[in-house]
Amino acid sequence: MSTYPLKIADHVMEEARRAAAEDNVSLNQLLSAFIADGIGHRRAIMSLKDRAERGNVDSALAILDRAPDVAPDAGDELLAAPEPSRLRPSAICLRDTPQSRQPLDSAAAPHPYWGAAI
Repeated sequence: MSTYPLKIADHVMEEARRAAAEDNVSLNQLLSAFIADGIGHRRAIMSLKDRAERGNVDSALAILDRAPDVAPDAGDELLAAPEPSRLRPSAICLRDTPQSRQPLDSAAAPHPYWGAAI
């Protein structure tokens, strides 16, 4: 196991302590889980970006053009799409909190990995 001295803003540390207490885990365990989760999300996003760069739109459309134009099997019909959520994603929240349900800030900076504001 490795150690790393980490500087965290006071308000972030206070929220982390509160979250650890609410979840009945140590602060170290909480932060380790958040870091591992963030690394996993980053790895997945980077993998999808790599795959997208290798993709060929014309080839994909050609495959779709060869698909038969028939009605879907029973149970395979498309459902009506729900209204898009304007709530903040809670990917790094271990629990449902009022903060995780705040509306997205339209002026938020884009996320460094997937571009969308979080």
